[in-house]
Amino acid sequence: MSKKCYICILMIVGFLLASAGTYVIAEEEPLSPEEITRVWKERGSEALSRLDSLGGKDDIRSKYQYLLESAFAAHATIDKSRTSDFVHVTENGYDLYKIILNKGGNPKSTSGEDEAGFFIINYIYDHKTGEFMGINIEQLPLGWFIHATPKLPDTIALNVNDNNILIIFDMKYPENSTVDSF
Repeated sequence: MSKKCYICILMIVGFLLASAGTYVIAEEEPLSPEEITRVWKERGSEALSRLDSLGGKDDIRSKYQYLLESAFAAHATIDKSRTSDFVHVTENGYDLYKIILNKGGNPKSTSGEDEAGFFIINYIYDHKTGEFMGINIEQLPLGWFIHATPKLPDTIALNVNDNNILIIFDMKYPENSTVDSF
C-alpha cells in the first residue's frame, strides 16, 4: 500500500471515529527528567507568587488553596535549601515528586484519636526516560478521604471533610491541581 493511500485511510478512519463520538488521542512523548524538574519548579514559583494574595483571606476555600500552593512552593526552592530536598526524591530508578499537605492539629479533639497528620501524594516518573508511572498516596490523615469519579478520569479528589472542600489532583498534570467545593 502506498504512503498516500495509508494517510487517506487514516484520515477517513479518524473522521468516522470523530463523527461517532469517539476520539483517537495520540500518546504524548514523555518529558525528559530535566523538563519534569523544570515544570515542577515553575509551578512552585507560580505558587510562591500566589501565596501573597491568599495570605490575608480567611474564607475556607482560600485556606486550602493556600495549603496547596505552599506544597507546590517547596518545589521552587529545591536547589536552594536542604529542607526542601524531601519533596523530590530519587529511589530505585524512579523520581518521586511529593505534594505534602499538613492537616494541622485539633486541640479540641473529642475522638481521643490523633486528628492531625500529613497528606502525601507522590507523582512517580521513570528516572531515565521521564515516563509518568503513576501516583501513590503515601499518607492520609484521619478524617480525610480519597474519591475518584468516571466524570473526571485523570483526577482524584481529596475530601478534607471541611465545608464541602475538595482538593482536585490532576494525575497526569499535577500543576493543574486545584481546590474546589461540591
